[in-house]
Amino acid sequence: MKKIFLGLICLISLTTITNAQVNSTKKELTKEQQESMAAKKEADLIELFKRADLNEEQQAKSRAAMTDYHNQALATKADASLSAEEKTTKIKLLSEEKENKLKEIMGEFQYKAFETARKAQKESYLLQKN
Repeated sequence: MKKIFLGLICLISLTTITNAQVNSTKKELTKEQQESMAAKKEADLIELFKRADLNEEQQAKSRAAMTDYHNQALATKADASLSAEEKTTKIKLLSEEKENKLKEIMGEFQYKAFETARKAQKESYLLQKN
């Protein structure tokens, strides 16, 4: 009986410690950090548009497609009636729709330039992160 009791206490302690560590690693961003990240994201997007040589109309339509995707993806993630698998499937479909819209807006050549620049930015970010 003592062994079972000690085992339960150890299990509860281990679970509590693990949860405390997980919760402490999630940092809330300050308003300044959020603004800084938003400014960096905007600068990166402008750079992508420049590399793809998009005109103002294409940029506006591309932004609208990206914003629409973002809003729909957030709504999907918040939808409690969907399972995790259904959410993943729906978000993948939304992403495909977004990419198709971007291809339509930009044309094949500019879309390839945009994608190449986006991949380069992503690789650069991952190298900086590590």
